[in-house]
Amino acid sequence: MGFLDKIKSFFSEEEKKEEVVEEIKIEEIDSFLDEKDKEVESVFAEKVKVLNGELVVIFDKLEEDIGVLTEVDISEKRDDDRLKQIVDLGRKDYVSALEKLVVSLRKGNYEVGKVKEELDGFMKSSAKSHFKATQLVGKEIGEIEKDIRNMRKLEDDFIKGNGELIERRGKIKDLLKKNKEKKSNEVKKEKLVKNMKKLEAECLAEENSLESLDKEIEEIKKSSEYVERERLIKEKEEKETSLKETEFKFKTLIDSRILSKYAYMKFDEAKTEIAEKYLKDPVKALLEDEDLLFYGVFEDMKDKLRLKVIDVKSSDKIAKRMEIGKEIFEDYKMDLGSLYGDLSRIDSAISEIKIGISDLLEKKEKTAGNVKERKSYLESLGKKKVKIDKVISDIGLELVSLASGI
Repeated sequence: MGFLDKIKSFFSEEEKKEEVVEEIKIEEIDSFLDEKDKEVESVFAEKVKVLNGELVVIFDKLEEDIGVLTEVDISEKRDDDRLKQIVDLGRKDYVSALEKLVVSLRKGNYEVGKVKEELDGFMKSSAKSHFKATQLVGKEIGEIEKDIRNMRKLEDDFIKGNGELIERRGKIKDLLKKNKEKKSNEVKKEKLVKNMKKLEAECLAEENSLESLDKEIEEIKKSSEYVERERLIKEKEEKETSLKETEFKFKTLIDSRILSKYAYMKFDEAKTEIAEKYLKDPVKALLEDEDLLFYGVFEDMKDKLRLKVIDVKSSDKIAKRMEIGKEIFEDYKMDLGSLYGDLSRIDSAISEIKIGISDLLEKKEKTAGNVKERKSYLESLGKKKVKIDKVISDIGLELVSLASGI
């Protein structure tokens, strides 16, 4: 006797026999549940067929009683005309609701509790019209109420008489739902694993590319061109530092506060123009001042400080600090010109060395970023896979445990 045949007796509606509980393997759960579902649904369908046959008799009776209620002549009642009108409207609404109820109940596809659910909904929605109609109509509505009670009783008796079958059917439906959830998670896992493998392959390719880039970069760094380029870059940095220091020293040599006052007072048009140029950009003005005309302005400023023409606090001290020879300005002009010339020469020399390492370094940085991003994503997918594995395992254990008891 096969495994499924051994447990077939579990679903019999006949006299209880001694149950033999056999452990079910997770690999057998699909075929086991499908077989049990077919068996139970077959038995349930036969019983529902009988129930539906009995319900149809009541539906037919209900339709006849609805016809009788429709034909009741309220005008013959010895009551107030307004009350008759209210009752007649209530009866029409009640009849309409009953007709909809019958149509809905005749649709089939019976599920446990369907009749009760339909009747409860009907009773709630037709309560007002029922109350109005019963003010003058009693017997006919009483017959309809009896039909409704018979339908409810018929379903109640069906549920009580087939409790074990309905319970087992419910358990199987729940297990099928859980099994569907398990399969859904298995599909998710399959897609996840596929995505992870793709990412791992991409990550490996990127890492191999990184390795190749590192080798290529190292080869370039060993070349004489690269060594020379690095030397020039270092020399440029040193020259730029020297240039900044020299520019700063020259700018502090000129008191911009005094120079500004001198330019504002406009003692001499030519000297004022020179002063304004040095105020705007002292380094550029010095380099463009071929005959060092500014020194004349500088001397004039010093004289006007001593004579108090330019009156500022501590003017004598400032004038004394300005006792600087022309050769100092010439030295600054020569040093600044030399430094700018050296920087131009170095920039030109660097641009002539075509080693393409910048592109490689940029590509390496981008590739390393891609690897890091993919590894981070892989880690998050790995955590998600662990969670899905646990869900699948937990559902599988629950299925085996519950299936063994149905």
